Amino acid sequence: MFSKTYHATHPDMMECVSNDELRDRYLVGGMFVEGQVNLNYSHNER
Repeated sequence: MFSKTYHATHPDMMECVSNDELRDRYLVGGMFVEGQVNLNYSHNER
């Protein structure tokens, strides 16, 4: 149902993360594709 699920992260999990890993974890891409509905789910709280 969802294209991607984004999970909340604790700061300790992010100490040695590369730019590519950050991009994979947080970048919401492909949101606007003509003729499609793309859903993403985020576990982040406020």
